[in-house]
Amino acid sequence: MEFDRKALSQRLETAQRYHKNMDDAAYGYLKSRGISDIVAANFMLGISDDVYEGRLTIPYLRPSGVVWFNYRAMNGETPKYKAAGKKHLYNTADLDVADNTGEIAVAEGEIDTITASALCGVPCVGIPGATQWTGNPHWRELFTGYQRVHILADPDEAGIGLATAIMENLPQARLVKLPGDVNETYLKYGDIREFM
Repeated sequence: MEFDRKALSQRLETAQRYHKNMDDAAYGYLKSRGISDIVAANFMLGISDDVYEGRLTIPYLRPSGVVWFNYRAMNGETPKYKAAGKKHLYNTADLDVADNTGEIAVAEGEIDTITASALCGVPCVGIPGATQWTGNPHWRELFTGYQRVHILADPDEAGIGLATAIMENLPQARLVKLPGDVNETYLKYGDIREFM
């Protein structure tokens, strides 16, 4: 079972092992995206030493363990992401943070989510790919009760499609028009909040 406590704990141990595999190349890649070693540790980013070897590992953390991993290429390899199994929302701990403000952001991808949340201070969850929203209607329920849902979609056809799908389902959602994706905007302007 996907949420079996033993499996969650085993995946957490795997994430900890992956994090210990971080090397200069991985830290260099993350630094080029504005992500410090401390932020990488907080999100337990790592390097796979088994499945999808050499890729950046992005664990989907929950209080009881890890529910899923996504594996990202760092060198332009395609496909950019590899993973198996049912996809999940990323960084759901920020839903609790957003309960205090009544506002939450939704980003396309984990790096953009980390950028919004950890680097810009915007409570944010991530969707692992622009097409994932429509295939997971149960995610909508998590956003009821928020006064505002800020959509931080990439400014491309897939991102606009994601924003449109979310806005069709959540009347309180609105697209934040960024000049690039979240991470690109952060690297160029130092923050994304001025666009919100």
